[in-house]
Amino acid sequence: MPPSFGATSAACRASAVCGSCSRRKCNGRRNMRIRTTSILLALILTGSGCKTMGRDGAKRLDSDSLVAHWTFDEGSGDVARDVTGNGHDAALKNVEWVRSPRGYALRFDSKDDLAQYGNIETMMLSGDTTLAVWVKTDASVAPNTHRLIFGDVGYAVMRNGNLAVDSYQRLSFEWGDGKSAASVLAPGTLMNGAWKHVVAVADSTAMRATLYVDGAVAAEMPMPMPITKTTARERITGWFYNGYFQGDLDDVRLYARSLSEAEVKRLFTSQADVQVGQPVVRFDAAQPEPRGLVSVTVRNWSKEPRLVEVSSSALPKREMELPPGAEVEATLGEVKLKPVWRGRNDLFICEQSAAADKASIVVHRGELTERMPLAAAPQLAVEPIQVRLKDPWQRTMPTGRTKRLELDVQFAIPAEQLRQGTLRVRLISRETGQEALRRQVEATRREDSHRVESPTAAMPLTLDVRALPWGAYDLQASFHDRTGREVVSAKQVATILPDGKQQIRALNNLVSELVDARTRGLLDAPRVEFMNPREGWAWFRAAGPCELRLGSDLLLTAEDGKPAEAMRLLPAGKHVVQVTGRPTDLTVRAIPALVYNVYPSTPQIAPFGSNTWERLKKHTLPNTNMIESQVVDTPEHREWLAQGKSWLGNVQAPGLIDKQEWTVEKMLEVWLKPGTSTAWPAKPGFDLAKLSGLQVDEYYSAMGPQKVLTTALSIARLAEDRAFAGKLWIPFVVGMYGNPTAELFMKTTLAAGWPYSVEVYVGEMPTEAENLNSIRSRFLNVAEGWEKAYPGSMRRAIFTPMYAYLPYCTSNCYPQADFRVHLDMQMQRLATDPAFFGLWGVQPYRSNYVDEEILNCMGRLLRHYCIEGKTERMLSDPYELRHVSDPDFEAGVKHWQVAAAEEGAVTAGKFAGYGLLQGRYPGGAFGD
Repeated sequence: MPPSFGATSAACRASAVCGSCSRRKCNGRRNMRIRTTSILLALILTGSGCKTMGRDGAKRLDSDSLVAHWTFDEGSGDVARDVTGNGHDAALKNVEWVRSPRGYALRFDSKDDLAQYGNIETMMLSGDTTLAVWVKTDASVAPNTHRLIFGDVGYAVMRNGNLAVDSYQRLSFEWGDGKSAASVLAPGTLMNGAWKHVVAVADSTAMRATLYVDGAVAAEMPMPMPITKTTARERITGWFYNGYFQGDLDDVRLYARSLSEAEVKRLFTSQADVQVGQPVVRFDAAQPEPRGLVSVTVRNWSKEPRLVEVSSSALPKREMELPPGAEVEATLGEVKLKPVWRGRNDLFICEQSAAADKASIVVHRGELTERMPLAAAPQLAVEPIQVRLKDPWQRTMPTGRTKRLELDVQFAIPAEQLRQGTLRVRLISRETGQEALRRQVEATRREDSHRVESPTAAMPLTLDVRALPWGAYDLQASFHDRTGREVVSAKQVATILPDGKQQIRALNNLVSELVDARTRGLLDAPRVEFMNPREGWAWFRAAGPCELRLGSDLLLTAEDGKPAEAMRLLPAGKHVVQVTGRPTDLTVRAIPALVYNVYPSTPQIAPFGSNTWERLKKHTLPNTNMIESQVVDTPEHREWLAQGKSWLGNVQAPGLIDKQEWTVEKMLEVWLKPGTSTAWPAKPGFDLAKLSGLQVDEYYSAMGPQKVLTTALSIARLAEDRAFAGKLWIPFVVGMYGNPTAELFMKTTLAAGWPYSVEVYVGEMPTEAENLNSIRSRFLNVAEGWEKAYPGSMRRAIFTPMYAYLPYCTSNCYPQADFRVHLDMQMQRLATDPAFFGLWGVQPYRSNYVDEEILNCMGRLLRHYCIEGKTERMLSDPYELRHVSDPDFEAGVKHWQVAAAEEGAVTAGKFAGYGLLQGRYPGGAFGD
């Protein structure tokens, strides 16, 4: 972000490189003088290096690999030519020709507007692909409508490559292979009403898909399958699904190769004119009441000066002439901020403002004028301070105790206010409650230099903790203004890990050894200390005649020949096991939450029998520490809680399928009285006091924004309610990032210290190689998406793979594959891929879709990977069955021995929808 200053004569016309307006050459212009209180400007002139090639120059970037290229420079008519000469001319219907910074563009403003691109068969690509477009969306279009920018008509599995703003308000590039589909997603708020250069690159060699916006990476993901030719028969811009593209389209290019990041940047800068960034909100630390300042960055990439007008309903119109390469940050107005929490000041909601709703940028290019109304402010919330701490607990850790803590403090506060304030960082021991360390950064001049140290927007810090005892601490970071008043603060847990006999040893991503008394010489100790590296589950095992206690809590009693086990959900920090008797073995491990979903249950095919408590005792309950249920006051409920394990109440998300009008207070009543009616009837006796917490089903990106906002505010109230202290509120979520309400919801959930259950349902693939790649790419896509949106969030995730084996929703998709091995491959990926270290939990979904064999197999897999800490596969069986070939008759009867009574009496055919009838997830033509 450029430095900000409000210089005298801030609205002067800048015509020479300079550092402040007092050194500019200023030309007078009518209506150019503006009160300095009305505008905040920052000017960065990058010199003469900003050269643009324009449309013709950009063609030289790589014309050989262009499959199709529409410049739309005809300016009129009902045909847009493919300038490559490859014959993909577009037939136009009802569209309007308009001027663009590059020449001409097409404007779409109704469902009747259509561009239909010719000869789709020769545009069908396989392997490496790049799609590049210039697009300006209509900022007034309501969300939750699908807007196809360029792509194929048909089901997702039929799309060779679709670029759209989807109904979840996400910028999406989607492709399929006839059997399944995938998409790389970026926040739809990037499309803010200004011209944007959007590039989708599919590198089918490296199996990586990337979305760029204005030359910068907006999203990327591993590809579960390469780009392949499909059966789509029409490629368009216009009406599709439940909406239509509204906006301007220019310079569409389709390449038969993957452009590099440098080439994408070069293509952008070669054609860019005036770039308008995302409006941002910064916390105004100078005001006694919470207030935000909204600003937007504008940059001139062209070779000529550009006259730019910035206007909003809150401030007078401002004009400025930007020299080539100049960048300016202009204030659009103010927003009132409302704290999400009653007792905290680290997260605020931005209330609606006229400035955000009615701001616009006008660019003058000679005699041509272009107006770009900006979309409403993309930020629903602002975090004035964030603390990102590098957790010392890692898959590979140096021997010895933690010597230093590395953290990054980030501010959304104007730079000038930061320079005048103080950052204070403290470590408070959770064991003693006393301050153990303090670090302060304020505006002071270093004696050995002319540099002034003061807080900045991003502050990396290192804390030397060698002198502190190992254990858990509260890390508190706060910003104070120049009077010493605390403006904002944030807090999170920090850990100092031990060495010696308490050294933590990671066995795999899911299990860490905290104590092995036999190998560490602790079997004779009456007190065994251990460090729990995070708030989470610990597993205890002892052999020999002994008794283990954790404080006043009797963990287990073991006898000769009868080892005993126990599990407890513990806070981060130092703990002490009291030992009596003569143990021959004593082990403590950090393990994930192991959730059984759901009790009671009966498979969809009833003859397989109910999953009774007795059935579960064989392999499931011993390897589980949390149960989701809709019942209480049963013998099973009492037995489970007596073991020190958790019983979660299953609650339907208010507003998901019911028609009620929900308020914060009404939702809060559901959380505190979970037997309250939502979409389900009321359940008398289903009381919070009988539950360890709630698991709420479910939330997704396209859910109504007001419902999600109301939920976020209600759970913030819940987290501060004493009646819910010590309990968990766990939402089931799908893709809850990329739009403002989803982000507020998740930030509130995570800030409350709760985990979340992320649904990751991966069906079988025909071959082992395909299955491995599908699991790898889909799992990593989940991990990368969540980590990019909320750094560190995977350590609060309860990973929820599908082990559904029976209809109507089964991931047992291919009869030539062993479904048990499919489950083993998924668990091994979680246990070994670095992206999943420290997962909070694993929750196979769902028991009413499994038979007894799969139920027992899953229990054994949880034991193998999540308690024993193994990394090799549990099963030695092959994934691809050897005794059957082509059971779906994909090749007809070629692989079958057929003894027909007469010629033609036995043939292979196709029954459309048969695979769907069998319940094969996620649907498609396979199995037909």
